[in-house]
Parts: sequence; structure tokens; C-alpha cells
Amino acid sequence: MLRPGVIPCKHFPPQELFRRIAPYTDPLEFIRNDEDFATLKSGFTDDMFRAGDANAELATARHAFYFLPAEPWAGRVSGVLVNDLAGGADHAHSLLTLGWVRIDHQPKTSLVR
Repeated sequence: MLRPGVIPCKHFPPQELFRRIAPYTDPLEFIRNDEDFATLKSGFTDDMFRAGDANAELATARHAFYFLPAEPWAGRVSGVLVNDLAGGADHAHSLLTLGWVRIDHQPKTSLVR
């Protein structure tokens, strides 16, 4: 049961997601049978909605450079977003996502070097 004011998480840690998927030999069975798949789908939709606001920081006729903030959603969608950009591109593009580092369970940002 949720405490008052607690928003349910729409994502699972990778090890938890692996634990949920591991019993299934067919990923479609996981999608059909796992009660939390709707939660994952909703989280992905929310993340991609945020990614839709990404604009090229630098754009030329031959290249576009995108920058995503040091936020958990950006790390989750960067691969999907870059594939979407590549699918319809007639020019090169780059995507930089700042790192997300947790120290003592407090989110801290730092540049990836």
C-alpha cells in the first residue's frame, strides 16, 4: 500500500526487470501476462514525451547536435531517441546525455568524460 503523497514508480531497476522477464521464454508472453507491463509502458511513454522536447542545440545542413539533461528519463530514452533520429535523417546527428551519478542516494550531476 502506498503512503499518502507517494507517486508510484513507472520504472523498475534493471535487476528487478530481469527477475520479472527471466521466467518467460517468449518476450510476448511477458507482455501479455505480467501485471506490471502496463506500468513499464506508461513510464516509457512519459519518458519519450519528455524526449520530444529535445531540440538541436546546433544544426547545420550536414549535422545536428542534441543535448539531453542529466535526468534519469534522458538516460532511459537516449538509445531509442538516437535511433529515431537516424531513421529519418538526411544528415549526421549527435546526442549527448549528461551522466547521472548517485552518491549517498542523492542525485548528483557530472559531465561524462
